[in-house]
Amino acid sequence: MKILHISDIEIGSIPRIEVDTPDKLALTINEKHNDTDLFLINVNYKTADITRSENAGILLLKYIRLYHFKQHCVLYSFLSKEQLIQMDIKNLIIFSEGVSFIRMPEDLDKIDFNSRIMKTTSDDLSDYFKAEFRLPDDRHFFANWWGVLQLWKVQKAVENIVSTPDIDAFESKILSSVREMNSYDGLVVRYIKKDREKDIKTFLKQLIAKKEEKFKEDNRNQDTLRSEIAELNKEKVVLDIKLEPLYQVFQEQEHDIIEKLRKLITKLPSPVQKKINEVSEKQTEIHERITTDEGLIEILNDIDTEKINIESERKRINGQIKDRIDLLTNNAAFPNSFSLDTIRQKLAGSKPTILFVDDQAEDGWASILQRMIYGEETEKFVTIVPHRDATVEAITDKILQEVETRKADLLILDLRLKGEKGHELKPEHISGFQVLKRLKDARIECPIMITSASNKLWSFNETQVLGANAYWLKEGLDDSHDLAWSCENYLRLLELIYTLCYNESYNLLYKRVLKDIKLIESSDTTFWWEKYITKNQIIDILHAAFEVFETYINSKVQRHKGAQIDNYHASQIVTIFSRVLEIIFSKLVGTTDSNTSLREKMQKGLNQLGGISYSDYNILTDLRNDSVHYLSLNFAQLQTFSVKFFELLTFSISDKTSRFIPERNTIYSAKIKKFPTDENVIILKSNLFSDDIILFIDKNENLYDEELNIGDTLKCKLQLSKDKYYANEANIDYSADIE
Repeated sequence: MKILHISDIEIGSIPRIEVDTPDKLALTINEKHNDTDLFLINVNYKTADITRSENAGILLLKYIRLYHFKQHCVLYSFLSKEQLIQMDIKNLIIFSEGVSFIRMPEDLDKIDFNSRIMKTTSDDLSDYFKAEFRLPDDRHFFANWWGVLQLWKVQKAVENIVSTPDIDAFESKILSSVREMNSYDGLVVRYIKKDREKDIKTFLKQLIAKKEEKFKEDNRNQDTLRSEIAELNKEKVVLDIKLEPLYQVFQEQEHDIIEKLRKLITKLPSPVQKKINEVSEKQTEIHERITTDEGLIEILNDIDTEKINIESERKRINGQIKDRIDLLTNNAAFPNSFSLDTIRQKLAGSKPTILFVDDQAEDGWASILQRMIYGEETEKFVTIVPHRDATVEAITDKILQEVETRKADLLILDLRLKGEKGHELKPEHISGFQVLKRLKDARIECPIMITSASNKLWSFNETQVLGANAYWLKEGLDDSHDLAWSCENYLRLLELIYTLCYNESYNLLYKRVLKDIKLIESSDTTFWWEKYITKNQIIDILHAAFEVFETYINSKVQRHKGAQIDNYHASQIVTIFSRVLEIIFSKLVGTTDSNTSLREKMQKGLNQLGGISYSDYNILTDLRNDSVHYLSLNFAQLQTFSVKFFELLTFSISDKTSRFIPERNTIYSAKIKKFPTDENVIILKSNLFSDDIILFIDKNENLYDEELNIGDTLKCKLQLSKDKYYANEANIDYSADIE
């Protein structure tokens, strides 16, 4: 039997160890004497710094219990239990299970220690420590080390699942947090909070397995949904085939309507087909009385009714497709599977650039976050520690400068950047809120994740109003969270970082849409459309579309539903962007007629401009029509629209700006440069620009019978299409006088 005797004087024959302060003694016991069977403690031992009246032995007993030693403890003192309680009510632990008390003088050699060994303490002595559990005034600091500790506990479990971590080396980097968590107050908190570090590894494995199984089930459901969507799309294609000839027939006013009906309509609903058959037999009569023939009018009425029915059916099918796509996209951040290893490998492999702003970043947070995200410290993780005297403007400017310089993928911003204390502060008095507002006003070009130890609902709501992309809660001491919550919170942090850095919606939003909006906003160039509408009008609409996009995906991320965008919202965003095209081209062609389609306005407008071919941008009107009428656009189509949309708006500042734009109906002179092997093509050269001009003989009939030679001058009209110049209406310039 091993008895550990703690005393500064020899009492009895039982050997004693050298005494020290209770905290240091507890560490020694934890590291070197955890095989002890029974503790024998002199309540009133003293050292150079401890007097006998301080009852250091009772504090040592508390440390022993806080380190989860359950062995029996025998305490002895010349004072009675009652006297010790009168001295300090917190000494009640001497009455707890697994503790014997001996009032001296007593012969310790005659004590039957063997009978006491089996009388261990209970698993939970929280009631004896609750009186000592307190939150300090500086909750922000106290929550800091607790939050770091909770993340580190789970991180150790994660690393232990795959390898043995170098714990000691890392813990030296979070020394202040380790010191606080191993202080007496820290140990009390950990004990009352039922810190069960050994159980985390097992629990985490179970949690990850559940998540993986959930994603497998989600994927099985996704396969079913995709199949249903495919079938619904087939139905919609059939309806499209039916609808197109109906539109053409309804608008047909020529004498050959019956023949076109036969060619266009292969299978129509029986009432319509029957009417067509009846009328076909009277084709001659219809030809003569096309506008008054009752049979024809009846057909057209039936066609009109059938159009309405088909449109109604299309809307119903589109609604079903939208519902299924919503289900398909309303999963978590990872569309195919959940794998903690995959997340960690992706983050560690590609190393996204992350800017971390926190007044206590160097008190453990920067170290634990880098360990979680990258597995090591890296220059890709940039830390800003605001000085308490720094102004909000200075902090904001520093962040914007670093985001721009580093091309940051993510900003992690703490709410209390200057050590603000108190629970009742208004948002406008909290530095993080102030900085967040200024960053969003400046259109920062990366997502922002807010971190806070505040579990107040107003904190979360206010950050959402100000435009934060995500909110992650640091685990606080006064939060009644269990082990499950700590593990979930750890995984949630990784999921948010992964989503904000890699999700395609955020990449499109910040790396394409916002950059292009800011390019237009800040450019000194006069764009081609500024002759018809002011830049501010366009910018306002673009920002409105951006905010709809951002708000929607932010809400999905915060509701644990990933950041995939559904068809309804993709269509809504395209519709808002298309409003810009409507305004520009209505002004350009000088019409506000609602019966003139955007397609017609763009065709006419771009022809007027010259140099921009409608065929390069007709995808915009196609997608716009699908967005308005059917709400059917998916993310890929939104992406396509965005790229072409901003390409069109910024046309004048692309590489094409330096190109010569021919004027319509203007005659230009050009000389024959060469005759390629293709007998139908001639290459011309003009003094106005360096590019070659292509002339097709078969499209310039005037040149069929002409004898042409290199150096001959032609007069022609020019057209720029898809970056190439073409000659039209060409003739030999016999006088060569036209400049």
